[in-house]
Amino acid sequence: MADKFKVVLTPNNRAFLIGDLREYPDGWILRIDPPKRTLNQNGLIHPVVRQIQDYMEANGAPKRPESWWRYYLLGKYRGQEVVQDPDGSGGIVVINRSTGTSDLDKDEASEFIEWLYSFGTDIGVKFNA
Repeated sequence: MADKFKVVLTPNNRAFLIGDLREYPDGWILRIDPPKRTLNQNGLIHPVVRQIQDYMEANGAPKRPESWWRYYLLGKYRGQEVVQDPDGSGGIVVINRSTGTSDLDKDEASEFIEWLYSFGTDIGVKFNA
């Protein structure tokens, strides 16, 4: 019995895994997570964040690393609050560095991408094709 293991469920290993679970004693914790974001979603998040970053910095927001902007936008999307919001609204945003975009599952990543486009459009970003 392994102390910890991580396996992606497939039609080929499902029966094997169910049988393997019978060997674990009571009290063990089984955690099943949805799939993480896709490579296509990942490939879309980064350029959209950069376009929002470029627009906001060109319009007076302080220059920050791209990773800061990802955390800022994810925090704004999730409604978290602590640093002054660089969008000029006078609000504040907490940047939670314990969870980033790599922790988003497919549905969350889709919602975040839609939110990024909506937010960017609302502030005047003209997105590239």
